[in-house]
Amino acid sequence: MGPLEIANLHKLLESENLIPQAVIGTEIGPLLSKLGAGIETGWDDLDGYAGAGFVLGDMPFAVMRYEGHPPATSTIYLPRRFHDVDEISEAVNLITSKLGISEAALVWQRRDNPEL
Repeated sequence: MGPLEIANLHKLLESENLIPQAVIGTEIGPLLSKLGAGIETGWDDLDGYAGAGFVLGDMPFAVMRYEGHPPATSTIYLPRRFHDVDEISEAVNLITSKLGISEAALVWQRRDNPEL
């Protein structure tokens, strides 16, 4: 699939309609620090957020935490074009593997509740 590349989060958010697909029981700061990614902050229509953008092969994604979300969690966001639950699960597994996140750290993922 290729190497994991750090991308500009703000440009990624402008160019892609990102949807939450998995929640990790890990604080955003230590996770991004481990990956060598700086934390970008900003505001959108929902709330303030902190996170980083990435590209894995041709798959852009973000790892973010909105202010209103539970503490000690981070969320993986994928582009809206990922809509099949099996495809989303495969992408989440690939991302967590590349990020060094164990499956046990996944608090929730789309396959747990596809209608959400």
